[in-house]
Amino acid sequence: MEFSVSRIFIEEIETKTKIFLLILFFVLNVLIILPLFNLGVFINFIIYKLFSFVCHQSDSLSFWINGTKLTVCSRCTGIYQSFFVSSLFFYFKNVKFQRTYLIKILVISVIILIITKIAPSFIDLSSLNLLRWLSGVLIGIIFSYSIYGNGGKSGK
Repeated sequence: MEFSVSRIFIEEIETKTKIFLLILFFVLNVLIILPLFNLGVFINFIIYKLFSFVCHQSDSLSFWINGTKLTVCSRCTGIYQSFFVSSLFFYFKNVKFQRTYLIKILVISVIILIITKIAPSFIDLSSLNLLRWLSGVLIGIIFSYSIYGNGGKSGK
């Protein structure tokens, strides 16, 4: 009897944590685009400073929209966006990927990472931002699946 009660309690905590992560990543996605709304130099400074702890925010490796740089680099933008969108999907749908499919996504992501590290010596850095974003998207999908997908449901 104790085991089943504690299991229900743990599942309730896991559900609340997952909902918290969804809300957190929604807020992070809003903060990433907030400088586009030109809310003032001080607010933009604070937002950029907060994200400087998790991202290098290099000008040449970031997306610019209408002359305004997004808060994080293109790869981090892809991670935040895809984590949030795929988490919503995995939270409401019971999706189970085969391990080989996840490994293929990871390998593709690593190949893109290697390309974006080697290629700058041959081509312009800013032209690689879409590839960086794509590698971030793939990493975000794998990360969200490990938490929200069947991959994150241990013991079931």
